[in-house]
Amino acid sequence: MKTLNRSTLRNMINRGEIISGSSYAYDEMSGTTIGNGENPRPVRFMEDDGNKDYQKFYYIWRTDLTTKSGRAYYNADGTITVIVHSNLNYTFTRKVE
Repeated sequence: MKTLNRSTLRNMINRGEIISGSSYAYDEMSGTTIGNGENPRPVRFMEDDGNKDYQKFYYIWRTDLTTKSGRAYYNADGTITVIVHSNLNYTFTRKVE
C-alpha cells in the first residue's frame, strides 16, 4: 500500500485518467448500503450545472478528496482506494491507453 496525494488524484481525474471501480456508501438515516462496480466508466467531479450523463460518467464530489479524515493509496494490484470517511469509500483504476 503506497500513499497517493489526493491533489494528485484530483489532477488525474481532471485529465480523464481515472476509471470507476467499486464504491461503498452507508446511509445512517435509512440504514442502507450502496455499492457500485458493475459499470466501470470515467470519473468526473459533480458540478452544480445540472449537466450529468450518468450512463457515460461516474460522478464524485470535489469535497470527497479534501476531507480531513480522508486518504488515498495504491493497492498491490494497482487499483486506487479513496477513503472519504468511515461510511464512504471508492476503488478506482487508471485508464489503460
